[in-house]
Amino acid sequence: MMKCFISMFLCASIVICLFSGCSSSESSKPNTPVEFSLSEYSDSEIEVAVDEWDSVNFYLLPFDTTDEDLEIVNSDNNIAECNFWTNAAAGNKICIINIKGLAEGVTTVYLKDKNSTSESARITITVFQEEEEEEEEVDNSRTVYINLNGDKYHYSKECAGKSAQESTLNKVIRSKEPCSKCVH
Repeated sequence: MMKCFISMFLCASIVICLFSGCSSSESSKPNTPVEFSLSEYSDSEIEVAVDEWDSVNFYLLPFDTTDEDLEIVNSDNNIAECNFWTNAAAGNKICIINIKGLAEGVTTVYLKDKNSTSESARITITVFQEEEEEEEEVDNSRTVYINLNGDKYHYSKECAGKSAQESTLNKVIRSKEPCSKCVH
């Protein structure tokens, strides 16, 4: 008899819930617009080299904001690749935007609340190409002076000493080191 009563109660609860508009599939999350504030550790203007990564952090309210509530807007996907994820850290809800430089130029990125018109501050990203250090060309056919018992090569015969012998750089570069006085 008790089982019958419990079953009837559950059925009645389900019927009442269906007619009153409640549903277990509906989100219990309030429809509050997301508030964004730039972390004190992030700047609204950043520079990143091509093929390098950087990041920007935002604090979010309400605390139950998830990745599904947000979308990222990038003015030029050819300049920078951007992705994001949310996390809880030190009692705050944060959103981390990871930025990879793809090509030289400037793009603007921001977060947008999918459920409202709320948007984060715009982040200006300048992507630059790092200059490669040019190695000084060495003329391996250059004449150098060595001592057979010494471990240095010299550009100056006087610096090499009285027993100096003439050679070429390509012959001695692997076995001798440059003289700190005359080889610059």
